[in-house]
Amino acid sequence: MSPAGARLASPLVSLAAGAEHFFKTPGEPSAMLAVMHIVEDGRPGAPALLLIQNAAAPIALWDPAVPSLADAYRVIRADLLGSGRSNSAAGYDVPAQASRAGAALDGLGASRVTVIGHSSGGMVATALAEQRPGQVAAIVLINTGPSPDAKIPDPPVARLLNAPLAGR
Repeated sequence: MSPAGARLASPLVSLAAGAEHFFKTPGEPSAMLAVMHIVEDGRPGAPALLLIQNAAAPIALWDPAVPSLADAYRVIRADLLGSGRSNSAAGYDVPAQASRAGAALDGLGASRVTVIGHSSGGMVATALAEQRPGQVAAIVLINTGPSPDAKIPDPPVARLLNAPLAGR
C-alpha cells in the first residue's frame, strides 16, 4: 500500500510477517497529506520497542536486528516524515517528529515503549521521552550527540574525501 492510500493502523493486525501501517500525522496543514510509514514485527503482547533511525536512512537500517528482537518484543519501526516511505512534511524539527511518533504509538495502542534511536533518531527518542514520560519506559541512544551543533568538525582530509567531484 502506498502512502497515497493511507489508512489508520489496526492494533489487531498479526505482527508475524511485518505488518505495515500508514498514519496521517497530526498538526500538518490540511492541504498537505503527511503520512508516516510504520512496520511492526514480533509478538503483539510483548514489551514494545520503537526503533528510530537517522533522518537519512530508511527503516531497513534495522533489518539485521529485527529477527533477534522479534522473538521477545513487539518491534515497531518508523520512517519519520521526510525519509523512507513516509511523505514529506511542513517541517522536520525534532519536537514535531517526536510528536508524530507519539501519535503513531497512540494509534497502535502502544502504551509503554522502550525507544531506541540511532544518530538524529536519538534526538527524536529523547524528545519523545521528554514529551511523554509516562509512555517511554527507557531510551537507548546509538551514536547520538547532545545536539546537532555539538558535532566535531571533520578533519580536512575527511572533508576533501567527502567533497563532491567536479562535474557531477
